[in-house]
Amino acid sequence: FQAEDGIRDKLVTGVQTCALPICRIARSLDAFRNVRMETLETARPLTAEQASFRPDRESWSLAQNLDHLIRIDGIYREHIQKLLDLAREGKRLTIVMPWGESDPRPQFVPSMVMPMLELPFTMMNMFVPSMVRETFLRFPVMKAKSPKRAEPESGRDLTELLSGLRTSFETTRLLLEGLLPANAERGALIHAVFGRNTSPDILGLMTTHERRHQAQMAALLRDPRFPKS
Repeated sequence: FQAEDGIRDKLVTGVQTCALPICRIARSLDAFRNVRMETLETARPLTAEQASFRPDRESWSLAQNLDHLIRIDGIYREHIQKLLDLAREGKRLTIVMPWGESDPRPQFVPSMVMPMLELPFTMMNMFVPSMVRETFLRFPVMKAKSPKRAEPESGRDLTELLSGLRTSFETTRLLLEGLLPANAERGALIHAVFGRNTSPDILGLMTTHERRHQAQMAALLRDPRFPKS
């Protein structure tokens, strides 16, 4: 990022002086910024050959992981924007993410079965704390199918991906900084798997999801077949 320290100082200052709901947004945004910085630091020194390395057909390359993160950012940012718009318009503060839009599921469960599990999952997640859900997202307890909208492309240029990661964060930051509606933190996104999530919670999911992919990228870097620089 440009003026990265300035961005951090601005966020920390906001945390010290803002009202409690906005503080939660500022803290969550700061955490997301830190994890994005780590991702950029990992990817920046890579060569094109290293970025495209795949140990097998089932695994993503580092470049594909980066592309996936950009796409996931866009999906969740759309929902944050919708929640903020509803808050400004004084409308209902809850939106439901359709199962088919995100389509996260264990790989061993057929896609045709998942809609039948939507209601049971939704009811169960009403009683599961967000920290627990984030833990399951952070650590690969079981392999999950990526949302169709977030499936990465192959062969994307690394410089383009690094720029895309920076731009994606800045877009998210600009969305959540500045004048927010007083009830900005009350709106919630409901999803069968991820439960009820306010804007700070959504940022937490984005941060936790990126941590998961950082672990996948670290495994690629440790692979003995990984190309030498």
